[in-house]
Amino acid sequence: MAHAARCTLCACMLLGIASVSVASGGDDVSMPYGSFSGYFSNDELTQYVESLATREPDIFAAPVSIGTSLEGRDIKAVCAGRCARTPNSVDSAPQVFYNAMIHGREPMSMAALVYFLEYLAGAKARGDLEAMTLLRHRDLWFVLNLNPDAYEYNFVHSPNRCGSQRKNTRDSCPARKTRGGVDLNRNFPVCFDIDDKGSSKNKCQEDYRGEEPFSEPEARALRDFVSGQKFSIALSYHSFGRFINQPYMCKKQQSLTPTVARDLEFFKRFGESCTTNAPGTSHKLWEYGHPWDSYLYTVNGDASDWMYHEMGIFAMAPEVGPECASCKRIRDCDGFWPKKEQISELAQETLLLSLQAARLAGPLLSLKTPPTLKSAGSACQPDAIELLLENIGVRNAKGAVSVALFFSNQQQGQTWKSGSDVDLALYETTTVQLTGASLCDSESASNKNSDVWSVGIHMHDFCTLHRLQISFEKGPDSPELLFDATDSDSTKYFIPCTIGQDGSIVIQPHGRITEAVENTGDVANQGDAFLAQEIEEERDADAISFGTLSYIDLGVWVCVLIVMGGLLKLYCDRRTRYQRLYSTDAARAVVNDAFSDIFRSSGGRHRASAGGSKSAEFSHSSFGALGSPHMPGTTGTGFIHDDPYALSSDEDAYSVASSTTDC
Repeated sequence: MAHAARCTLCACMLLGIASVSVASGGDDVSMPYGSFSGYFSNDELTQYVESLATREPDIFAAPVSIGTSLEGRDIKAVCAGRCARTPNSVDSAPQVFYNAMIHGREPMSMAALVYFLEYLAGAKARGDLEAMTLLRHRDLWFVLNLNPDAYEYNFVHSPNRCGSQRKNTRDSCPARKTRGGVDLNRNFPVCFDIDDKGSSKNKCQEDYRGEEPFSEPEARALRDFVSGQKFSIALSYHSFGRFINQPYMCKKQQSLTPTVARDLEFFKRFGESCTTNAPGTSHKLWEYGHPWDSYLYTVNGDASDWMYHEMGIFAMAPEVGPECASCKRIRDCDGFWPKKEQISELAQETLLLSLQAARLAGPLLSLKTPPTLKSAGSACQPDAIELLLENIGVRNAKGAVSVALFFSNQQQGQTWKSGSDVDLALYETTTVQLTGASLCDSESASNKNSDVWSVGIHMHDFCTLHRLQISFEKGPDSPELLFDATDSDSTKYFIPCTIGQDGSIVIQPHGRITEAVENTGDVANQGDAFLAQEIEEERDADAISFGTLSYIDLGVWVCVLIVMGGLLKLYCDRRTRYQRLYSTDAARAVVNDAFSDIFRSSGGRHRASAGGSKSAEFSHSSFGALGSPHMPGTTGTGFIHDDPYALSSDEDAYSVASSTTDC
């Protein structure tokens, strides 16, 4: 019993080390791969989606079926965000719809969403404040495979990738069965049969639109699901290329009902934010615009056009995968089915798009222009600092607003509070004036442009934090506060915060309270770069998970567990040797040698002879002599007091026949 208990402890220690290793990992997302040349098969995808709620029940709700395919396969949707904690809430959070694989030969689109799901699943482990706060204020819905029948056909007939079944599997072309099917992304009402350029009436063509809008069960499943939700933004991922297709995809529809100016501005800004700030590149990664105005073509009956035109959703269709300037330099196989070693990198390129959609789906106040100093006297002590705030989210920003200016963790001047609730539609602005700030202290004058200044904007229990820089280019008494609205490095969204009792803006990470704001320049870690020194004791300390501990805390625990694991392994190794050799003379020699240093330090006074022998060897009955009362720190009945390697002779009667351990 004791032996089993000690080895169970050994196993638990090893498991503990593995858990810490996962929790203290870097910001990189671990991309899961499937058996289909790196992509999930239909069965693996179902298992993956169903596992999310079990892995992270605070982040993911259980998946639901939104309908079935032509061949009867379930089309599953899974939600991440507030829906996991309040699934029946009447006051729903702003919603985003992500979908993929409306074409059966585009698994890279599915992989892009798997990558984003893993990014969200790892938010707590990374200590990613923005992602965690975003999940408390948004409902993010995912349908990873809208065309499971075509994908299964490719899996069966082209198991080494490169399957070409794009449409669903309706038997529309008896003469050439492999050319059959309906293009699901031509089966929606907008521009359905306006001409034969953006879709085809030929049942054997790749862009055959079907007999009528929503003739296909997959298209009806998407329609019914979207109609039952209140999505603000939708991203329908396709492959391949690096292009964000924006409404209208149908050129003739654009001329019939031009996109309103406000919507055009949104699509333009969304595209620019994803091209100028694309990670890991020094050039524009994404192009954006109408497909017919680029290297693609006009599209009739497109799902995104229907969501935008009929449902009022800001819907776009990013093309994922290798760049496709002309699509002639890349084989269809390598474009639609990138090799396994390319999947993670290509999926990572879409992370910014998915995050931007989640951020902008609800109200989101932001600083539009650099602050303006209002002063009748010295600019170092301005009468007011004027800020222009803008709602860049697609839902109206309604509620109380607070704004404050910070320098190196210290609030400068008074917190501005709206006298009444604001109500700002998309791109509407309001002016704020901060007072009491001093811009020319000695520290500022010496650091000049390196100073870290920030503006914190609080609304709906989270903050937007903008990093500013102070410039003295015009002279030591002529400061300027600079802000680059196009630089993603300078802004952090969705930082959890509240208003303190004294009216200051206080950041509230999970389990702790800290004061804003200090930017370490680590932009990759979405949000926690702005955390500063703690100003109160840890709150709900018992509930803090490994994911919210600091890296120093985790490092200490890792070291402690490794040391303890090493000691247990040493114990197990020694025990194995004693167990195998115990009843032999060699065993007594091993014990003698192992502890000879103890006896030498005591001048040999505590050696005990076995059976009256003149040697200093030990028999089974004489182990208690090692704990002789004459030895400091020992007892008279066993090994050194509290020795973790102490063996109990009545519990552990070893024999040569028992030659293995569980450790």
